[in-house]
Amino acid sequence: MESLDKTIFDFGNSLQNVWSGGRYKLVRLGEILTFLASGSTPEAKGEDYEQNGKYHFLRLVNFNANLNIDLENSLFVKEHIYKNLLSRVQLRQNDILFGIAGSIGKVAQYKSNKFAVVNQAIAILRFNTNVTNDFMLYLLASCLAQIQVTRLQRPIAQPNLNTAELKSIYIPLPPLAIQNQIANEITKRKEKAKELQQEAKNILESAKKQVESMILGG
Repeated sequence: MESLDKTIFDFGNSLQNVWSGGRYKLVRLGEILTFLASGSTPEAKGEDYEQNGKYHFLRLVNFNANLNIDLENSLFVKEHIYKNLLSRVQLRQNDILFGIAGSIGKVAQYKSNKFAVVNQAIAILRFNTNVTNDFMLYLLASCLAQIQVTRLQRPIAQPNLNTAELKSIYIPLPPLAIQNQIANEITKRKEKAKELQQEAKNILESAKKQVESMILGG
């Protein structure tokens, strides 16, 4: 079974070859960004939060292993927080999110159309028209970007990365057609891995039922 981590690692190795071979132009992340911002956290005690609300408040714990956002365990802020204090970090569908404090380098894509904002440990990245979000998602999750992030982070109690440092990361930038080709290939591998995981789960459940039947004489 091919895991997502292995797929991303292989992708990073491929890009490393692209880098060393000088096949594509190298740019800094900041050169292709149109928006970069991190959020903040409202008062832990007070009237800023609510139960089962409308406005999701995302933290790094909402990032899952599939590079997506899991909304099931998100907190909710009240409308005045969403529209005022955190108005600058209101998410758009397909935004790329990047961890800049604590679990530095975690990456996810926000695919939902639900109202959401982020805390100070998460940066929102939006790119110009020369870049596809899916490609950047996989690139930022690859070893090529992650090695640079590791080198940049400061070894303090809670590791962090500021936005200027994030902008300084170098990436190879293929033409849009190649970006789409790479992103589509990795997406296909992700879906295949997901199918195999479900197949393995079904086989295990079937085996468990067979054992129970044999023991109970059913």
